[in-house]
Amino acid sequence: MRFSSQLVTLVFLLLAARPTVIAQHAAPGPTRAVDAGTKPVTVPPEFQAQVEAVAQAITHVATRAIILNRPLPWYIPSNLLAEQTRLLTDLRAMGRQPEALRLLLKNPDPRVRTVALGALFAREDPRDLPFIAALINDAAPTVPDLHETMSPMVSAALVLQPLDQAESPLTVGRIARSMIHFYFEAAHIPFNGNFVGQPYYPQSSTEELLAAFNRYWAERKDRASCASWYLVKLERATRSTNPVQPQYQADIDAVFAQIKALPSPRGIGPSSTR
Repeated sequence: MRFSSQLVTLVFLLLAARPTVIAQHAAPGPTRAVDAGTKPVTVPPEFQAQVEAVAQAITHVATRAIILNRPLPWYIPSNLLAEQTRLLTDLRAMGRQPEALRLLLKNPDPRVRTVALGALFAREDPRDLPFIAALINDAAPTVPDLHETMSPMVSAALVLQPLDQAESPLTVGRIARSMIHFYFEAAHIPFNGNFVGQPYYPQSSTEELLAAFNRYWAERKDRASCASWYLVKLERATRSTNPVQPQYQADIDAVFAQIKALPSPRGIGPSSTR
């Protein structure tokens, strides 16, 4: 997946004139996450039960659909489309309790860790990235990945036959890798690897990816925001569609409103915004 050049240009034009604000003001959003060393809180039992129930109910996880915030294609079986739609709704609702989600990333059940990763990512809060990156080397198998087919031949019927063309084995770490890679792409950081479900892409080692993330976060951990984080928000708002679909316009306008709400700039140059 590559970020649209038009989106990149637009976000950087909007933000390049606001560098001081980017360095000094909190990004808009309901909750700002804290760094990974923060003292933990207790997971509310009812919330843990909710996450565990969702984790046990799913048969697949559509990693790419979660990252891009968009529906699966029409040829996926209808029962799986409905399951993944419910999952996306549940992930958004769970994001209201980020501290509990971060603790659940250490849950012994890989399915629970999978759901917690998805809910944290859907918050679109970069301060959650160190918690996500901590699971890059998690080799525990989880439910299969559900994705667009890699075959050029799709059945004329409204289902993909066979289903195994649209599912792949998945580990918790592969989900975390894909999420971190999405932020890397927005920041134009080269990295070998791509979304799960696309095994023909080369994969960097865990050590290389963790080293790259450590460099990435060292440069950004003290920022309230930066241009590439808004690009992530905008890419998810458009569902990475081209041309942009009209039903997503309200989400796109909301991201633009966040950018335009930043106060007028003064001081440092635009090179610091990325």
